[in-house]
Amino acid sequence: MAYSIATYDIADVVVISGADPFASDTSGNGAAVGSTFTLASDAKTTRVDIIDNDGFFNDGDGSQDLAAPLEGEGQTANAGDRITPEYSYRIRPNGGALDGSDDITIYVYELGLDNDADGFAASSRLEPGQTYTIMQHVSDDPSVAANTLAVCFCVGTLIATPSGWVAIETLSVGDLVETRDHGAQPLRWLEHRHIPRALLAQAPMLRPVVFSPGSLGRGVPSAPLWLSAQHRILVSAPAVGRMSAGTEALVAAHRFVARRDGQAGWSGPELAAGAAVSGYSSGSVMRRVLPPAGVSYIHLAFERHELICANGAWVESLFDGPMTRRAVSGAGGGSGAGYEAAIGAKAHTPARPFLEGRRAARLLWRLARNRQPVQPPEAMPDCGTDDCVTDRLPDVFRAGARQPVS
Repeated sequence: MAYSIATYDIADVVVISGADPFASDTSGNGAAVGSTFTLASDAKTTRVDIIDNDGFFNDGDGSQDLAAPLEGEGQTANAGDRITPEYSYRIRPNGGALDGSDDITIYVYELGLDNDADGFAASSRLEPGQTYTIMQHVSDDPSVAANTLAVCFCVGTLIATPSGWVAIETLSVGDLVETRDHGAQPLRWLEHRHIPRALLAQAPMLRPVVFSPGSLGRGVPSAPLWLSAQHRILVSAPAVGRMSAGTEALVAAHRFVARRDGQAGWSGPELAAGAAVSGYSSGSVMRRVLPPAGVSYIHLAFERHELICANGAWVESLFDGPMTRRAVSGAGGGSGAGYEAAIGAKAHTPARPFLEGRRAARLLWRLARNRQPVQPPEAMPDCGTDDCVTDRLPDVFRAGARQPVS
């Protein structure tokens, strides 16, 4: 089987203080606990395609080979070369929650290019310029389910356009899509990606999160909305002002789902931490699912980072930040080869502030406690009638229907 992981080049790491955590190509450094490091301002992720006999990125795996050449510290490993994580650390961003809820696990790999580590994969995205502290040397024999940090929609989602609601899989580059801030905007780039059930079973963070009708507010969404775990949803409420400037922010879909344990990965069906947010329906829940036929994700990108309406809810388009460009474009090949040409060289400015970690959890808790909606009805696009969203959805997408996947 094949899978992809998002990786970081050790050449982009700047150790700020303490012992070098990445000096060895075979084992972690216990003395590096407490050391701090950051990523260079121009650091980017690279998507690495791996041929393997299972869905786990682990040490000592003799069948874990590169599907294409990969650069590391200015050198190049060839397709067919072995790639294995040699050790792992738990790290914490500066200012992260003391209870560890913001901690990230990194899996340091070597390609045999030199005598130190060549790169690492991570359980969550790292940001350039952010300071990270090594909290724990976790293992010298790591194993982790493959994770690509996909940020995308599921097949079957209906997108608001000037001509009405359109199934996302029928959109083409150049089609106009309604946006919250800039009216109708042409779609600049899109990519389809199917993840089979076997990989979803091994990598829970790849599983879609399903928002039932009314789970975000009255009639929001109007139909079951399936999103990837990292896809951000607009939160429009006065309580946002306690966490950020203004009254609107973006929160990742997985933040709405109850966490089962301290590991990266989410399980369903479970009530969301903010399941009572809408206050409109006792059946309004958010849950992570394992579709029997797998799931097809679709990326939508515009000239700017936009807010678009999907199944009656405002959500983000693909965010072209410094840590996602090469991961989405395929880093030198594949369906995303024309991504930079389509979007341009300048990274996006977020359409709204991103809330993560403790701030996101506190915001959703506050909304649930006060029984306030995530998106009030007035946030919906004006299409002439109060119930236009529901009226223009086909029967298969109405409340209670199951979202199709392929």
